[in-house]
Amino acid sequence: MKSAKFEIIRGVVGDLQVAQEDKDFVFTAADKAAGGGAAVGLALGGLAGAATGAVLSTGDTAERVDFFVCRLGDTFVRGQFGEVNFSDGDVIEALGVRSGKHFDVLAVTRPSDRTIWMHPHCGRGTRAYLRFCFFWIGFLAWVISPAALFVLMWFAWGASSTVPPAWFIFTVYFGVGLIASSVLGFVASRFISFAHLSNDILRALCFEKPEEVDLPKRLREVSKTFTNEERLKYHPHARWVYKY
Repeated sequence: MKSAKFEIIRGVVGDLQVAQEDKDFVFTAADKAAGGGAAVGLALGGLAGAATGAVLSTGDTAERVDFFVCRLGDTFVRGQFGEVNFSDGDVIEALGVRSGKHFDVLAVTRPSDRTIWMHPHCGRGTRAYLRFCFFWIGFLAWVISPAALFVLMWFAWGASSTVPPAWFIFTVYFGVGLIASSVLGFVASRFISFAHLSNDILRALCFEKPEEVDLPKRLREVSKTFTNEERLKYHPHARWVYKY
């Protein structure tokens, strides 16, 4: 079965091998020189998954991912996911592109339990991603950041009986919010390409309105009925592994 860009093959997983490596999916050397590492830090893990585990003090934004190779029928399959927890003997559907004798995978579904593995940083269509960004940029930049600064100001001014003038408070609030918005906007812009890739993957998998699909949100909704074993299996540490 083929889509405009991708092919989908189905079969039983065999000879699965997995190795962990670090890879930087998002920030170029130029981005890091311009402060990309600091920008990831301000994302606080909500806006950009690249913040997780990054050694920000050295500008290291590489992430640990699982690279895998296996056979799917007579086809040699390879790819990379946040966590590879399917196994030999599983019946899966793999979406990807052929590269010579290999099949490079971007997503895997396991129909038996409706699990989907997505390419790192994929899972939200463009419209869902933009809504997510607008919410977190507003919340972090105009609520959390100014509030944290006000707490510091309170302690700084606490030793004095003088209250900061209103114009000073407004200037600080607006300035911090504007700077934080700019930084978080920079982070968000570096991830929009994954939202476009998500559109293509979800469309090829026959999701309705792929631009609106929000797999992390779906997982949160479905997880309300999970058993304890399932909650461990789909814990947030299993990055980019969802239910569909």
